[in-house]
Amino acid sequence: MVKFNCKIFLLLLFATSTLLKSQQAERDSLEILLKQVSDPERIHVLNDLSRAYWDISLEKSLEYAQEAYSLSLELNSTIGEADALNRIGNAKHLGGDPESAVDYYYRSLSIRQEIHDLEGVLSSHNNLVIAYSLMGEDQHQLEHLKNAYEVSNESDNEENVAVYARRLGLFKSSRHEFKKAVEYFDVAYEKYRSAGNSRGIASVYNGRGTMYNNMALYYLALENYLNSLRIYKEEEAKRSIAALLINIGNIHKKLDNLDLALEYYLNSLDLYGESETDRSRFSAAYNNIGVIYFGREDYEMSLKFYNKALEINEDAENHSGIAAATNNIGLVETRLENYDIALDSYHRSAEINKKYHRRHHLANNYNNFGELFILTRDFDQSEKYLDHALDIALELNAREVIKENYLFRAELLSLQEDYSEALHYRKLFDEYRDSIYTSESNEIIAELHVGYESENRLKELEILKKENELHQLKLLQQQNSLYHYAAIMLLVVILIFLIYSFYKFKKRSNITLEEKNKELEKINRKLYQSEQELKKLSYSKDKFFSIIAHDLKNPFNALLGFSQMLSDNLNELKKQEIRTYVDIIFKSAENLYLLLENLLNWSKSQTGSMQFNPEKFNLKEVTQEVADALQIHSDKKNIRVLNKIDPDHKVFADKNIYSTIVRNLLGNSIKFTDTGGQITLSSTEKDDFVEVSVSDNGTGIDPEQLKKLFTIEYNVSKEGTHNEKGTGLGLALSKEFAEINGGEIFAVSTPGEGSTFKFTVPKK
Repeated sequence: MVKFNCKIFLLLLFATSTLLKSQQAERDSLEILLKQVSDPERIHVLNDLSRAYWDISLEKSLEYAQEAYSLSLELNSTIGEADALNRIGNAKHLGGDPESAVDYYYRSLSIRQEIHDLEGVLSSHNNLVIAYSLMGEDQHQLEHLKNAYEVSNESDNEENVAVYARRLGLFKSSRHEFKKAVEYFDVAYEKYRSAGNSRGIASVYNGRGTMYNNMALYYLALENYLNSLRIYKEEEAKRSIAALLINIGNIHKKLDNLDLALEYYLNSLDLYGESETDRSRFSAAYNNIGVIYFGREDYEMSLKFYNKALEINEDAENHSGIAAATNNIGLVETRLENYDIALDSYHRSAEINKKYHRRHHLANNYNNFGELFILTRDFDQSEKYLDHALDIALELNAREVIKENYLFRAELLSLQEDYSEALHYRKLFDEYRDSIYTSESNEIIAELHVGYESENRLKELEILKKENELHQLKLLQQQNSLYHYAAIMLLVVILIFLIYSFYKFKKRSNITLEEKNKELEKINRKLYQSEQELKKLSYSKDKFFSIIAHDLKNPFNALLGFSQMLSDNLNELKKQEIRTYVDIIFKSAENLYLLLENLLNWSKSQTGSMQFNPEKFNLKEVTQEVADALQIHSDKKNIRVLNKIDPDHKVFADKNIYSTIVRNLLGNSIKFTDTGGQITLSSTEKDDFVEVSVSDNGTGIDPEQLKKLFTIEYNVSKEGTHNEKGTGLGLALSKEFAEINGGEIFAVSTPGEGSTFKFTVPKK
């Protein structure tokens, strides 16, 4: 989970407040300027005001844009007219009416094309791309992306060419047109490189990573994502880094590196916590963490994170996010056999995907319907939805959806006892699965890595083939068929050898790359574990020295102060005063001795120099010795200590270590038990162990403090009922010693009623 940082919140609050004040100041200055400028200049100011009111009032934004449009017509200002129409379209678009916005964008585009305003034309095409994207109109979206790309080339603006080439690459990749996607990504990369735009280059690497991910070439996807991440880290682009960490986590998830994937998702959440105010940024990470837990079959945790993602997307009105989250919730509820809830979730997801023409996701929804109806034995409904899913998936060439569809069909037909057809679809599933990870991968890798060189070689082979055909004709004419067949066989052998050599080389390269990646992952995990251990050790060291510096100081101050008072005023003090001072000095010396003994034992346990000499001994006898040693303290508070240890219980452990544990626990009980209270020592056999209990009817322990009792990282020490002092080290030491003896320790407590500390000791 992401921890909330108060300081960051205040900074964001300040930044937001400053931004709002700045925007208000801008609007105020434009309102004043509007009253001072001439009519031609008013058009420009009115359009600026329309833009300034987008985030405040779309109604006022539309009014200013319409006034600018009317004034432009009156003054015959074509530039002002085009800008005003564009502003009206923006207001309509932001108001949730993209269909009306498109009409205004086209009118603005037409004027801008007539006056050859290339920058304005580019802006209009961009707005139309966004509007058609929301409307799910892929063909129109592609048309205007291409137009924007052509206009950018015409204006000779390398940055804009790169931007739209990359966007075309992403569009083509999402439609599985990978060859065209590669061409556009190559153009974008060269343009960004020529312009020296490192962030642009990083965005191309990111786009290529997404393309390889769509192609199921996960190691190539990971390579590109890591290249992008390296650049974004150099640029300190936190938002881009956070988004990339999610992409990298997705790759590791598909490679079944679930722990590593989860680590990337959590790191992404940490970065968003530092840099984002928009909660919708968390939804992707939450959704993917849910997928990890789903893969581990921890459905409760999976559902928890899917619901968080859904809540964020509903707040942000993010339809695609809502569709993804509800689909995933349906998957979990299906596994939990809550079929009615799952069906409702699938329906909600499918309705959104259908409305916004997200056909790939809709096909996945239909597959999920098919699986659910298989489980509920509604075979007709299952077959209907699986047919719908397959029709869409085949049209889109969505291989993962097709593969899953064949698997569900095999299961459905098997339940219908049509085993022949079930076997047929099972074979199709296996073939499709293999084709995704073998034939397609090999084909695309060859195409992408060899590139134009491969094409040239193919052309050469074609030429060679034609030459051989001509040669064959000549040989036939000369009736020299023997040499002809020999040449063909030799060529075949050479080609087979080359293909086999290339295959072996690629296989060795892939194996080497996979081994290197696994080694790197292991090293990264070990480094992370070492870092956490070092932090823990450093904190323990700091706490240890803090105890020495702070808690040794108090008894020494008492010793020095009261002994000095005795030394300076011995002849003047009364006998009762002298006794009081001597008692204080004795208690301080005693506390000091106990503290030093605990510190020494703690130090030995941490450095491994603690001597461990286990032996067989009677539990009740040794426990009684400790109780006798502490009797002076229990008698002072009139506390009754009952030794109910079973006299027949014998254990095999280090007697001194055992005595230290009992002394610390019994001393604590005396400290926190009121005058006249009672403490009970008891024992119970637990398999190969004896469980020793120290119970009191003292002040008890708060639940929050109970969680932190046995660690040195938290100082939970407090004064006893007679203001007795402590350090909090005794319980941490008791835990160490209990584990050295081969047992464990824990506590239960109710505030105001008392506490029971229990630890186990081996019998053999």
